[in-house]
Amino acid sequence: MAKSKLRGLTWLLGGLIALTMLFDLGFRLDYTNGTSMSPTLHDGQILVVARQRTVDALHLGYHRKDIVVIKNERALPGAAPGTLLVKRLIGMPGDLVGISRRVVYINAEPLSEPYVYYHMNNLKYPYDAVPNGGAQFSSAHFLHSNFLTKNSYFVLGDNRPSSADSRWFGPIKKRQLQGKVLWATPLNYHFWPSRLLGELIAYFPVMGMLLIVGLNWLRYLRAQRTARDMFHVKP
Repeated sequence: MAKSKLRGLTWLLGGLIALTMLFDLGFRLDYTNGTSMSPTLHDGQILVVARQRTVDALHLGYHRKDIVVIKNERALPGAAPGTLLVKRLIGMPGDLVGISRRVVYINAEPLSEPYVYYHMNNLKYPYDAVPNGGAQFSSAHFLHSNFLTKNSYFVLGDNRPSSADSRWFGPIKKRQLQGKVLWATPLNYHFWPSRLLGELIAYFPVMGMLLIVGLNWLRYLRAQRTARDMFHVKP
């Protein structure tokens, strides 16, 4: 009976490891660093992200207003090239994106953005990564336009006054898209119990393998002891 239970536990752990590895191949846990997506996402919030291969394999695609993970290709304040950023997808290939001092236009229509709480004022923003770049918006009628060619996207942070985004580094390329956020969990990386739980989920395969090795070693030792007992002859 004990051996049967041990075998069942081994199979259970093996199945969990396989599922976790499959999850890791298609998804990843990430967390926000900063407030550029406030109040939609909080600093340190742990996210479940579908990797690019999963987006392609499951035909999830990218849609306007998706929250996406992109790879930064330019030096930004606090973010070196290669850093992953979380932003909202605003403009799609073929769109004409217009930015006025306070409003985003898509194909000449104002974009409804109920998720924006901290509204932008581009007059005070370093537009195009230029310290006085916002000066061009001193005219209330000025509109900065970007026509998005094939494989080009426009991203913005929900916290418009405090986000380095396509206003700063321009449209991004499809190759920069690293996945889309499927779930913003209630866990926070800066709160150690939440961080510990996230780490356990992320590293479960390694822990599970060690458990299986340990259980099999104990089973081996028990079998050896049983064999010795069977062949032990009492005087």
